Amino acid sequence: MKRLGIGLIVLSVIAQLMGYWPLMMQHGVVPLFSQFLGSSALIVMAWAMILSTRIRGLEAVFGPLDQMYQLHKWLAVASIGLMVLHENLDAEVKGLPEIEGIAEDLGDWGYHGLLILIFGSLLTFIPYHWWRFSHKFIGVLFGLCAAHFFLIEKPYDILSVLGLYVGGFCVLGLVSYLFQIAVRPLLIRGALYEIVAVHQVAGEIFELTLRPKDKAISHKAGQFAFLALDKKGKDEAHPFTISSAPSKDGLIRFSIKRLGDYTGLISDQFLVGETVRLSRGYGHFLRPLKAQKQIWVGAGIGITPFLAWAQDLLSQVQGQEKSALVDVDLYYCVRTEQDAVYARELDEVAKEVPGFRLHVMASRQGQRFSASHLVTALPDDGQIVSVAYCGPDALRRELQMALRAKDVPSCSFHYEAFEIRSGTGLWRLVGARLLPHVMDRLSPLFSR
Repeated sequence: MKRLGIGLIVLSVIAQLMGYWPLMMQHGVVPLFSQFLGSSALIVMAWAMILSTRIRGLEAVFGPLDQMYQLHKWLAVASIGLMVLHENLDAEVKGLPEIEGIAEDLGDWGYHGLLILIFGSLLTFIPYHWWRFSHKFIGVLFGLCAAHFFLIEKPYDILSVLGLYVGGFCVLGLVSYLFQIAVRPLLIRGALYEIVAVHQVAGEIFELTLRPKDKAISHKAGQFAFLALDKKGKDEAHPFTISSAPSKDGLIRFSIKRLGDYTGLISDQFLVGETVRLSRGYGHFLRPLKAQKQIWVGAGIGITPFLAWAQDLLSQVQGQEKSALVDVDLYYCVRTEQDAVYARELDEVAKEVPGFRLHVMASRQGQRFSASHLVTALPDDGQIVSVAYCGPDALRRELQMALRAKDVPSCSFHYEAFEIRSGTGLWRLVGARLLPHVMDRLSPLFSR
């Protein structure tokens, strides 16, 4: 994710201090700090709501959509953390009446509701359709917290610069939520495509081949798109990586693995002749053009963007001299050689493109790909290198550590982080302590 976007969010939180600083002479530091934490939580959550709109221009500021989803998750987690601190610090400002009545109730309902939903969103074992349904209420709960802000007695006037600043973010967050639930469904949601082929590749992987009914979408090799059936009640859009490069006939291929609730349920709905809606291409996981040496690592279904890259590379080389400079090693990581269902297709590319080499790494046959393989493949003659990865996080972290040890710049490592749902990665460390705290906070609700 881009530093520009991160810096913008941090700056938007810090900017409040210009309004809080003059109040420190009149009120206590601790209550004002609690007020600052509460308003910061609203600003951070508002940014999370804004990012969820996926409107054009956000990628230019915050980075590709896969990373924006990661940022959206962490902003929600940070917001609830700020709310917990705000709730547990003394927020009563000297000289103002105690918080009570409807303002207090709205804040409590919003806070506890967000605590439940955001904490539940991190529990990836919860079925996807439950998570998706409950996620729609986050905007309502944010609205309760915003109402709490507008109604409570504050050490500053709501029409002051600080009041308008924080209130403006509340409004932006609510407008973003209303856009999501009321406006977006009324907009044209992508181009219409017809399913011309459904092919069961192997095991849990199947392919969809789509042909545009009118105008084809714009996309680049390595991007993903949001795909939805053009049927009422079954028109939920879901992101999938496009496993083919752009072509003149407009045909698009998706290689999909039945991994979760959604793909398991919807896979049987994709039938030849059915109409689907397809969004434009998203993401910045594109084939590097300037690196002299390239190493691609695709683990399991993570091979899909590299299929598109390989096709794009082939179309570039065709028509040129066979001596066109290409130096690419593609490591296809699977459990067994039989799982390498796209090896034949990639072998055909290797025959046509000198300098493109395919390595099938079958872990159960003693060929597990590891950081040592990556280090061995690195050039030792000062060439500019680019490493691209798509697959499980554990292997990604291992490869990143190995590259750092070799002083390879972090900007030379590219990966796709797209997960529409993911945990924090901290559960193994703090989960045992966090769960009792959450249950303690929620127990008063169950005793009412």
